[in-house]
Amino acid sequence: MLVKELGNNYKWLVIHAEAKNDFERLRENYAINNEILEYSLDRHEKAHVEYDQTEEVFYLIYNAPLKMEKADYYQTVPFTLIIKDDYLITIHNQKTAYIIEILEKCRASNPNLSLYQFLFKSIFLITEEFFPAVELMEDRREEINQKLKAKTTKKKFIRAL
Repeated sequence: MLVKELGNNYKWLVIHAEAKNDFERLRENYAINNEILEYSLDRHEKAHVEYDQTEEVFYLIYNAPLKMEKADYYQTVPFTLIIKDDYLITIHNQKTAYIIEILEKCRASNPNLSLYQFLFKSIFLITEEFFPAVELMEDRREEINQKLKAKTTKKKFIRAL
């Protein structure tokens, strides 16, 4: 577990999903319940937001894009952000470790953000990682559209119906 200062007396706890002893510390020292921690470990977990009023814990499971060597497609993987008291807790795995670097740069250039400001700035930065995939899909859509215009006549289209 890495503990980083966010400014304004806020702290950022950076947890790797394979560090099981850190999960025990989260349960004991920060009252993060097992259900939330299990969500963060489930690679098939759907993106969602919840607030536990009893424990006063906000958590967000966000689908982050994977860095792909081949840009033909993209995949997503859950990335967990939790706010409890004055702590932002992020839980990442090997595939989402690049996000920690992005958030670290954000922290360095925005030292006085509140927890929720940092959370929303983080979500925006993670979302920007989708842009190359979206642009690629748009280029491919346009390419297919041009091919259809060039090779498809009205008669051929109606015959195909």
